[in-house]
Amino acid sequence: MEWVFDASITLAWCFPDEKTAAADALLDRLVAPHPAYQLTIYDAAYLELAMRLGVPLATLDVELRRASLATGVTLL
Repeated sequence: MEWVFDASITLAWCFPDEKTAAADALLDRLVAPHPAYQLTIYDAAYLELAMRLGVPLATLDVELRRASLATGVTLL
């Protein structure tokens, strides 16, 4: 299943003053079956785009390289 999240949901996961029970419940549904990578939101977007398009990713970022290798994304 594919999802689209707006900033109100994703920011609630990052900032304690934005936290809600509904946002936490949604995060629990998403994270349980998937490994978590320590990526910034913009690095996660690069990884998702490379995965979605099925294209290699060029980066020098260590964590993004690690996540790319773990998800099968080819690195340049």
